[in-house]
Order: sequence, then structure tokens, then C-alpha cells
Amino acid sequence: MRIKDRVAIVTGAGSGIGRGIAELFAEEGARVAVADINVAGGRETVATIEKTGGQAFFVETDVSRGPEVKALVEGTVDRWGSLDIMVNNAGVNLPCLIHEAEAESIFDRTVAVNYKGTFYGCKYAVVQMLRQGKGAIVNIGSGNSIVAEPFLSIYCGTKGAIAQFTKGIGIDYAKNNIRVNCIAPGFIDTPINYAHAERLGGVEKVYAALPEAVPLGRAGTPREIANVYIADGGIIARA
Repeated sequence: MRIKDRVAIVTGAGSGIGRGIAELFAEEGARVAVADINVAGGRETVATIEKTGGQAFFVETDVSRGPEVKALVEGTVDRWGSLDIMVNNAGVNLPCLIHEAEAESIFDRTVAVNYKGTFYGCKYAVVQMLRQGKGAIVNIGSGNSIVAEPFLSIYCGTKGAIAQFTKGIGIDYAKNNIRVNCIAPGFIDTPINYAHAERLGGVEKVYAALPEAVPLGRAGTPREIANVYIADGGIIARA
């Protein structure tokens, strides 16, 4: 129970990496606010946590809307008295080429969710953590924060921005005992990757190529990314 009684928010916790993080946090003793625009998925995450004796509640949240993120943070604090850990995980991956007709709408949506969503999550978490005098924020970047891939120029741009944004916030608030980190997962077995796989020739083809393309020889799992948060001797999410 390495984060027992800590209060955490995990955005995008209705599926994939976010769900894996929320479930592990609860197993390790944290009380978790599960935030997602996906109502059914978010409630399913909460139900899974509660079945194993954990504490969680669901908040329907569109992270691209600042007032909703503000309400998420304030509601969590009203319920449990603090905010120790903020995980900005919610994101979209909408592959395209920039000359295609839908590229502008894809750009707007990707920036709104991935970059603005991370901005709002950090902003309102920091407001609360300054009051408390401590806190931990973890933003989900990507291997595409560093390395580009076909059809993902817009996505790569937002993930690169998140990496640098995280560094800047970390500098700004280190003196306030607020730690800010970014995790950059590689290819993880979650639905967010399926549309990209289709552009690359199909899901089956992409997964068949993973043994040669990925040193691990397979896709990673959400649980493996969640474990990065709570590693022996280096709990980056511990406030």
C-alpha cells in the first residue's frame, strides 16, 4: 500500500493506460477520481476498483474544456479533502496526412485534448497543490514525443509539446514542492492505436511486425505503464 490514503485524479481512466493506472493506484491504497468523457468506460473502471475493495468515483469530464477540469479538481477536493496526485492521461490519436480535407478538424481536436487538456489538468492541480504545499503531477507523453511516425505528424506535435511543457512546469514549481514528470510509452496494446494501425496496413499486419520492430518483441500493456508510477525506491507519483 505504497500510496495509502493519497488522493489521485486520473484522466482518460475509462480504458487503456488510464484504467491501468487508476486500478493500480487503488490497489496501492489511493482514493481515485476516475475522469473520462466515456461514461460507460469510466463507470466500469470504478466498478472494478470497488469490487476489489478500493475507493473510486467517476466524473464525466471533457479535458479540452477548462471549466470541466476545474470542476473535476474542486469536486475531488470537496469529496476527499486534498489532491496529492494528478495524472493527465486523456488523449486522442487521429492519424492523417496534413493535406487531407479533415486535417484541420483533426488538428483542432488533437491539440484541444492532448495539449490543452494537459494544460488545464496541470493548471488546476497546481492551484490546489500550492494551497497544500505539495503534490505530484504526471503527464502522459509518448515515444512520439521524441520519434515521429507516418500519419502522426499532428499527434507527434502535441506529444512533443507535452514533454517540453512538463519540463517548464517542473522548473516553475520545484520550489513549491510540486514534482512534475512525463512518461513516454511506446507501442501499448490499447484501442487508441487501432486507427493508426489501419493506416499502416491493418491491425493484424502491424501486430505481426512487432516482434521485429519492438525490442520487447510485443506490444506493451497498460499495467506495465502503470507500474512505472510505483517502482521500488522511485515512486514518481508519491506526494
